[in-house]
Amino acid sequence: QLGQRLFAVRDLLAVVIGHQHAQGVASEVHPHQHRIASHQHLRKSTTHGTGSTAERPAPPDGAPPQNGPVPYHRAVTTRRLPAIAVLGPGRLGRTLAAALQARGYAVRLASSRVVDEAQDAVDASDVVFITVPDGAIAGVAAVVDWRPGQAVVHCSGARGLEVLTVPEQVGALVGCFHPLQSFPAAEPDPGRFEGITCGI
Repeated sequence: QLGQRLFAVRDLLAVVIGHQHAQGVASEVHPHQHRIASHQHLRKSTTHGTGSTAERPAPPDGAPPQNGPVPYHRAVTTRRLPAIAVLGPGRLGRTLAAALQARGYAVRLASSRVVDEAQDAVDASDVVFITVPDGAIAGVAAVVDWRPGQAVVHCSGARGLEVLTVPEQVGALVGCFHPLQSFPAAEPDPGRFEGITCGI
């Protein structure tokens, strides 16, 4: 069960960052581990000679059928993007929120110090990034209510998953997303995430 949760968090984070430059524990993402759209809108096609399968969106009514596998990056666009919350409007939090918004994600940036504000953001989100100082992560994770299956992710490079024990105990999927990058600017710059390496 723990292994399934780790893979679920890894796969969700990989979708968030577009499968680019993810390194670290369980960070190698294989496209066919994902099921990114409902079977009502997809049909399977087989890659000749390899035996592997890919998901292809069903063509619109009246459109001719398309042959061959769907490129994975195109299939990703058929999946509903997860709603994201970022708790901690510091330099990292604001830059991460701006970068995700630039990629088309709906992001709620909330203060971790205002519990009602943080709870509203958590309730509306599928993925929650906790972008507070290392010593405050566990406290933030303990003051809001989480739900099973929700992804809760901190961004520290020095702390493990033990700081997310509270959400994990209620069935949330916990993980770490650590960008190997500095964020010195007072104003968020989405470009700071372009081409960088992130540890997962």
